[in-house]
Parts: sequence; structure tokens; C-alpha cells
Amino acid sequence: MISVLSVAGNACNPAWANGAPSASSVTGWVIDDQPTAPNFTPPGNLQYNSTGQANTIQRTGTGAYTIEFPGLQFHGGSVSVTPTGQAAAVCEVVTWVKTLTGQQVQVACFGSTGSPADSRFAAAYTGMPGTTSPTGTVAYVKIDTPTAKEHFPDQDDWYATFTSTGPAVTHVGTGRYRILFPGLDLHGGTVAVTAWGSNAVTCRIIKWSGTSQGEVFNIACTGPGGTPRDTKSDISFSQGNDYLGINNTQEGYAFADRSKASSYTPPPAYTEDKVRTGTPQVTITRQGVGRYRADFAAAADPGGYAQVTAQGSTTNVCQAATWGQSGTGELVNVKCRTTAGAPADTKFTIQFVGTPYPAAIGVPAQAAVRRVFGCMHDT
Repeated sequence: MISVLSVAGNACNPAWANGAPSASSVTGWVIDDQPTAPNFTPPGNLQYNSTGQANTIQRTGTGAYTIEFPGLQFHGGSVSVTPTGQAAAVCEVVTWVKTLTGQQVQVACFGSTGSPADSRFAAAYTGMPGTTSPTGTVAYVKIDTPTAKEHFPDQDDWYATFTSTGPAVTHVGTGRYRILFPGLDLHGGTVAVTAWGSNAVTCRIIKWSGTSQGEVFNIACTGPGGTPRDTKSDISFSQGNDYLGINNTQEGYAFADRSKASSYTPPPAYTEDKVRTGTPQVTITRQGVGRYRADFAAAADPGGYAQVTAQGSTTNVCQAATWGQSGTGELVNVKCRTTAGAPADTKFTIQFVGTPYPAAIGVPAQAAVRRVFGCMHDT
């Protein structure tokens, strides 16, 4: 029997009940909206743990954080990190390790100049499969030998629903990598990339596509000033599910492939919007230079986790600024910029994952919506 976690609420942190855990993945995520707090336990709508336990965050220095995911006893797995909020920032996963009590993840954040800086961020850990297999197409791979010409990750460092043959990683040039996943030939889905280290490096997806050999992912990584940098990294792919492999939850993703269009719906193969009511649809609206809103019409949740990755051949970066439920949908605001911090129109991939929780305890739906926009992710 999984214990039920109830987090006391207040004006900006309504109480939530932890629902049934995911059996398809060993998963946890946190949203740190108190980046200067020495110790922080996010409220229930800002975290999830598939064992029903509470995750905690400790600030160990400027821009340095240690996350404890209790109960996540899994060797290997995948970690994704993205800065959140309005301030320009870069966040990386430094390392993660299975401990006697769960999973420990270290995160480092930096300002646009590359100096350590406290920053809001979203971080997630997942190991697959759990006791059941995730639905749809889900895969991840960790590149931990970034200068090897060719690299075949260990079994613990990759997972795919579609093959038992591991991926091959090719070092194409400084900061450039090609990942081949055999057994898949899709033209769609979504991709996220997280740099691994403590050097203010960011990674982006240049392109991905299906071939007769399998699915190919091309990524590029750069340091401060846009200089190409070799780095460890973590790549996640999904189609018909979320990156974390959590079945039966509200989620949506999109490839925002028109950086200057005022408003559009991305290609159907590159979007998903889980149906709660009505027809699923994702709309991307440009609100200004480097400012976008992703409107998931059906994938709604009063809390949830958002992941954004810049796409293309530029050195621009993107992050989730704010998000919250609006009626039956979810609105995610995205900010993209140059490595110097200037706003810049940029293509990007985005995924939103809702918490597998029931409704808020004693908090009317519209009040919860106002609190998400007004308190949870404000600046």
C-alpha cells in the first residue's frame, strides 16, 4: 500500500493529494521556485514521486542544488533539467546516483555570462521500465564519454520501448553528436536534451528523423558565448507518451517549428494533447521577439512539469517561463534568447506533463488556476 502524501496549502501553495503511483516508470520531478532557500520541500502541486514520498531540495551554494528523490531505487535512468522563470539562466545536471534511500540528483545553474547564479528550475528523474511497460514510444540515452569518436552506452544508460539493441553515439565534431537508435523509423514525436556537468553548457536538438537504419538524433552543445563544447548529455524521445513514461496522465508536447509565425498549429505528427474533453489541439502564439505561448487545449493540470529545448543550427537557448491551467487546457509561456541573454526568435520543442493527482483538496478549480498564474511561477 502506497502512503498518501498531503501537503498543507496556503494562499500561494494550495494543498494537493498524491494519487496512484506510476507503475510504468520509477519517476520523480520537482519545480524549485524558491532558489535561495537553504532547504525546500516543494508543495504537492510542484512535485511528484512515483512511490508517494516527498522530494526535497537543498541549496549547497550559489546556483548549486541537491535533490533527494526518496524511494526511487533504480540503477541508471535519465535526468532532465530546464531553467524556469523570467531571468535568463542555464541549468545542468551535475551528477546523479542511487543511494540507500532513493535517488540523489545534483543540479548547477548559471547566469548568461557563465557565472554560478541562483535560478528557478524544473528537474526530473526517470528509470524505465517499472513494473509495467510505458505506452507509446519512449526512449532515453546518456552520453557519458563525450570525446570518444564512437560510443556504445552501457545498458543502464539507455532505454527504448522499440528495440533491445543499444544506440550508437558518434562524435561528429566539437560539441556535435549523432545518436542512432536502431529499430525505429518515425517522423514525429518530440526530443529533449540536457547537458551534464558544471560548465554552464547548454545543448539543443538540431534535427531528428527516421531512416532505414533507425531513428537519428543530431545535437549540438555550446558554452558561454556560444563556443562549441564537448559535454556529457542526456537525450529523451517520446511519441504517444511523455518523456518520463508515466502512463495515464495529462500531457502534451509540440515541435514549435515556425519561430516568426504569429500563431499556428504544429504538424500533427509532432504534437500531442491528451484528451480530457473536446478535440485535442496545440497552438503556438508568438507574443514578441523570443516570446511564445504554447496552448495545450486538453492537457490540463493545476501543477505539472514543463521541459523546453531549443531546436536548430543557432546557438540560442529557450526555457519555460511560466505555466498554468486555463479552463480545460494548459498554457506554457516560453522565452528564447541568445547566449548573451538578448531575446531571439527560436524554434523549440516543448513538453508538459501533468501530475498523476486528483483534484485539489478544498480548493475550487478557478482559484487554483489563479494561484498557478499568480503565485506558483511568478517573478
